[in-house]
Amino acid sequence: MFVRLLKVTKDDQAYDYLKIVESVREHGKTKQLTLLNFGNVKNWPPEKLKQFIEKLNEFFHLDLLPHLRAVEADDEVEMHAALLY
Repeated sequence: MFVRLLKVTKDDQAYDYLKIVESVREHGKTKQLTLLNFGNVKNWPPEKLKQFIEKLNEFFHLDLLPHLRAVEADDEVEMHAALLY
């Protein structure tokens, strides 16, 4: 289980969706299941988004990135087992 910020573009509009997802294998293929979707966070201030992600990590007892960098609105962020892609 990990926190993911997914960037989606539809009709020339950009949306950033904050989700808690889990990777599962189904029929030999890996796919992600969305456990919680917090919706579009595109207009959130970067510092508030960073704080929210840190609190989610604490709440779900995830040991992710002790030195989490600032999240920019244009970033696509995926955090999993102390990795930032």
